[in-house]
Amino acid sequence: METRAAYAKSPDAGGKLLGRTGMLYTYVRGVLGVKMHWGDPNMDKTTIGSEIAKIFRSWKSAEMAELMVRILVGPEGGSGGSSRAKL
Repeated sequence: METRAAYAKSPDAGGKLLGRTGMLYTYVRGVLGVKMHWGDPNMDKTTIGSEIAKIFRSWKSAEMAELMVRILVGPEGGSGGSSRAKL
């Protein structure tokens, strides 16, 4: 629980450890404000459903579309090193 509490104070570390998918993590946690779920009714101030709804609604935004293109294509316009990304 100590590690989890320390991570909750500085959740931006996840974005740095996840490569390009870290951009999505940072967007979801930072821009959308989706909080970490603790599994404890005393610590959770929102429901899982309300947090998922934030992500679901964002799929319709141009900002999310641009982010997904950057993740899939990569910053240099390449396929990101994956042959599957060229489909």
